[in-house]
Amino acid sequence: MHDLIDRLRSTPNLSVIEMANTWELHISKTEGLTFVIVIPHNVLEWFATARNSRGKVWSDWADYYPINNETTETLRADMASDIESFVIALSTSSIRVTEKKALFKTKHCVDWKLNGNWQKISLSVV
Repeated sequence: MHDLIDRLRSTPNLSVIEMANTWELHISKTEGLTFVIVIPHNVLEWFATARNSRGKVWSDWADYYPINNETTETLRADMASDIESFVIALSTSSIRVTEKKALFKTKHCVDWKLNGNWQKISLSVV
């Protein structure tokens, strides 16, 4: 995972904060959003959150565990690939936040523009 973090350090608008047990990747977007991606050092999972001036507008997480006897190394490589794809897509995409009014609360939808099309943001970049 150290190699991935070193590669990602050159991503525009990204800062890396190394903590005792995690890395935090912070990506600022011109739309007033800050994305924080938390990657634990020793656990095969990661988290992403988007915040604006009013608070959290989106979050998601992924974990990796063997389904078909995959090795820890294979799972770690899959996770690194997913994180790298997400960070690259996020850093190069336009982002928009829309609000949908429900009965007693407002729900935020975060979209990104990939390959010319708006779609819901996802940790799985296809």
